[in-house]
Amino acid sequence: MPLSVAQQKAYIGAHLNSNVLLQFMFGLYTGVFLITLYIYYCCKSNRSSSGSGIVVGALVVLYGFVSFYAVVNWVGLSQILREPETRLSTWIEMFLGGSDKLRGVDLTSVIMGLLEFAIADGLLVWRCFHACGRSLRLSLLPIGLFIIETVLSLVSVVYVCLFLFKPGTSFPSPAGEIYNRVEAAMFFVAAATSFVATVTICHQIYKHTSPGSQSRKRYRYVIRSLTESSAIYSVSVLIEAILGSLNKGDIESCFTVTLALKYSPVVSFMTAGLAPTIMVALLFIRRTPTHDDSEPPTDYIPSRSEAPHQDELEAQPSGEEMYQTAQGRA
Repeated sequence: MPLSVAQQKAYIGAHLNSNVLLQFMFGLYTGVFLITLYIYYCCKSNRSSSGSGIVVGALVVLYGFVSFYAVVNWVGLSQILREPETRLSTWIEMFLGGSDKLRGVDLTSVIMGLLEFAIADGLLVWRCFHACGRSLRLSLLPIGLFIIETVLSLVSVVYVCLFLFKPGTSFPSPAGEIYNRVEAAMFFVAAATSFVATVTICHQIYKHTSPGSQSRKRYRYVIRSLTESSAIYSVSVLIEAILGSLNKGDIESCFTVTLALKYSPVVSFMTAGLAPTIMVALLFIRRTPTHDDSEPPTDYIPSRSEAPHQDELEAQPSGEEMYQTAQGRA
């Protein structure tokens, strides 16, 4: 049964406003991305030939996902608003799915979002693995969480393709509630993966630097940048997970949650790319040619295998690895 007129207007307004927010954040992200690349290529002392491809590739891939996501959502909105329609027909197009063409747009957005989270967390876990001296035992928990997250992401994609967005399927459907549970579980695991991997990396830094040492002081800025980026990302994903778990599939009983779910995916998806990109820029700004050349780079992380003695850390920082670890989600 259609919602009341006020609810229909609120839903249409949330749909339009969330798309405006998406385009605004995408514009902000584009500026940050270009500035970060400029800083990256200008500060050659901060990067090594072996790690530059990983850094640039990760930034470009994340920006590519976000760009495609923003374009697809804009195309979907333009399809809905292309011809004058009544309020009721506009609401039906936005909520019930409308044409199969629009379902294809929604399907593409869902798949791109899930893949972006998997790639972002995969890079962070990969750096965590290297921070642990490539020890499976020390990095087993973040790796295990990432595997679970990946499996849930694949299940969500398959479920969406088979049950939710195939032609002729009415939406919402009973399958939608199952999908909401699987997706919420994936977001909870994604937040846990980010948190555990960040804690593990920070633990390795503290483990291989003595209190009050020069190394500990140098790495303090990197740790702060890493934890701030991880916190922003984890909180946005956690909010998405909580809202998804509260969504029962019945818009009348969960109308406020439904409206909130128009905004939360935009924020979490953009944050997954924007937060680490900002952190990359901050780390390179921290290490500029105006600093004393005798100061070891702040972008190195001592791994378990590389730092058997704490005193050696004072003389051996070597460049890209600390930066890659700290920005792992980039």
